[in-house]
Amino acid sequence: MGKIKALLRSVFRYRLISAFFIISQLVMFYAVFGVLSIYNKAYAKETDRLQSMYKNRIQLDVTVGNSQDMFNYISNGVEDGNMILGGKLSLSYAQISANTKCEVILKSNEELPYKMVSGRLPGSEPGDSGKRLIAVGRYKYKDAYEMDGKKYVTLENEEYEICGVIGSSTSDYYDY
Repeated sequence: MGKIKALLRSVFRYRLISAFFIISQLVMFYAVFGVLSIYNKAYAKETDRLQSMYKNRIQLDVTVGNSQDMFNYISNGVEDGNMILGGKLSLSYAQISANTKCEVILKSNEELPYKMVSGRLPGSEPGDSGKRLIAVGRYKYKDAYEMDGKKYVTLENEEYEICGVIGSSTSDYYDY
């Protein structure tokens, strides 16, 4: 016991050094565990947010033979709730030679109509029946090409006329 006392006395022989050592250890303890606590709270909030988004997700399997039928199905579904192209459907943009994988997600908690940058939604005018019209997001609009003064996009080797551009100035949610 005497050797330990002598060792502690030799280490802490000056009160200023011992006070500085104790205070620095307390500061380090508070900093490390304080930062970890903040990180854990932020992680828990983000986990809760993600779980609330995905626990009510609805998965659909849409099987159609003709791509025109698919777009008719989507435009008819807009009246019930928003249908957003997003994952398991294979689309081909011939003009940029790239394949995009997306899935159809049904959302009914969104406001209608979509926020339009320009134009309108397909099917909103009586003369739209039988035409190949599509409304695209601002990012997809960049891939469009012009012909006869109108913008077009090619999906699954079929050409569609762009009648509207969906987007928002405050959020990029609609821009895809």
